[in-house]
Amino acid sequence: GDFQGQVFHSSKYIDQATASGKSVLVIGAAKSSIDVTLSASQVSKEPPTMLFREAHWCTPRWIAGIIPFQYVFLSRLGQALVTWYKGAWPAGAPCIHSCLMWILFPIMWVAFRIVELLFACQRGQFGCYYPKLDVVADFYGYGHVLDTSFIGAWRAGKLKGQKG
Repeated sequence: GDFQGQVFHSSKYIDQATASGKSVLVIGAAKSSIDVTLSASQVSKEPPTMLFREAHWCTPRWIAGIIPFQYVFLSRLGQALVTWYKGAWPAGAPCIHSCLMWILFPIMWVAFRIVELLFACQRGQFGCYYPKLDVVADFYGYGHVLDTSFIGAWRAGKLKGQKG
């Protein structure tokens, strides 16, 4: 039959009572979708499902539980690492940046694959949850920094994800 429930944008989800005792499907995988899914998981009839088109890197606040994420990606050091990996933005950076990129790219490529492996292990992002984009392209395009309660709820089966 036809769907008889409510359909609304996440901006209209202002109270958990909206999801209380109901089956919940959240479409999307951006920050608001994550927030709504986590909130609904506390009151819904069954674990809510977050339906996503593409997986994205869910960056932790702490890399491997040791290094604050912002120290690596949101600092001058992080910008230098990204520049040596992806090139200078915008085009027209000093020649030294281009030379360092040419020299350091293989090392940075390996380093960022290791970061992706750490993120995948730390966040359980395997199979359909493993993003197609590399961590740098995905972070600068989407940047999902999650709190630990989402991952804990996911691991405990209190919410589900479905690629579709």
